[in-house]
Amino acid sequence: MARAVDGDPEFGKPIEHNHDEKPRDRGLSSVLQTATCGAIKASTAEIALPESIYTAAILFPIFQTSEERSACRRFFLNFQVIGALFATTFVQMVLCYYVRTIYKAAEYEHGKCGHRKTIWWVRNLCILVYTGYCIVDIFETFEIAQFVQRLPTTRKFKTYAPEEQDEVRSDTSIWDKEEETNKLNSFARVEVTNLYKLMVYIFVLVPKFAVSVLLLLYGSGFVVTTKENSDLILNALALGFILELDEMIYEYVMTANQKEFLSDLPKLKIHVLSVFTDFGIIIKMGCLVFLTNIQMNDFC
Repeated sequence: MARAVDGDPEFGKPIEHNHDEKPRDRGLSSVLQTATCGAIKASTAEIALPESIYTAAILFPIFQTSEERSACRRFFLNFQVIGALFATTFVQMVLCYYVRTIYKAAEYEHGKCGHRKTIWWVRNLCILVYTGYCIVDIFETFEIAQFVQRLPTTRKFKTYAPEEQDEVRSDTSIWDKEEETNKLNSFARVEVTNLYKLMVYIFVLVPKFAVSVLLLLYGSGFVVTTKENSDLILNALALGFILELDEMIYEYVMTANQKEFLSDLPKLKIHVLSVFTDFGIIIKMGCLVFLTNIQMNDFC
């Protein structure tokens, strides 16, 4: 049987078709290709860094706006942000110390778990919610650590100003403009030293992680060591204020243009294991229930 020759619309080359063969079913092939692409997309995720004073202290030294022309002005702005960071860390550490002190005093006065005079399900529910609150803050710290770890490393510190890059060509299509703008805002233009990463780990991430862990350890005892049911909810809310202090400081001390500049920075792409893609909710809820049970057995 003769073979018919057609043109391939994609590559412009002739393709021979054998009419003796049965036509292939391309439906299954396209479905498998679509499923494969979906699996590849599911393996990566984009996360935005939290809007807090910790994030500002990391990003401001390496990103500069058009307003920060002189080195003296950049140093002064960075000095203010770093000062706000140290003030926030100091306040959070002091409050964590007094949470532990108050918990020990309440345990001596009211007994362990307040002699369990509060309603058991209210007590468990408050600990469950509060533990989840602390775990979210710990996960947030690990996400920031992933960002710092992925920054390109060099021997000489190099800042990046997105506003000072070349403008997008006016003759390109809207899709080309979007792609080129994303390239201009790429984190690949940033270069930091190993010393800078080490300082970020020591002065930013370690204190943030320590605050979350200390509140998780002693805050749960602070919540349940009471004889009044109303105090369970009030104590949990009071400790949530300490965790949110870095965001409150950020909203208060940062100017509107500084917050807008930080919010416009590109998101961070991370790899997500397929097991977390499929069973992430179940795994997280299981860990939350497990840690809550440990907390209740320890303090009650």
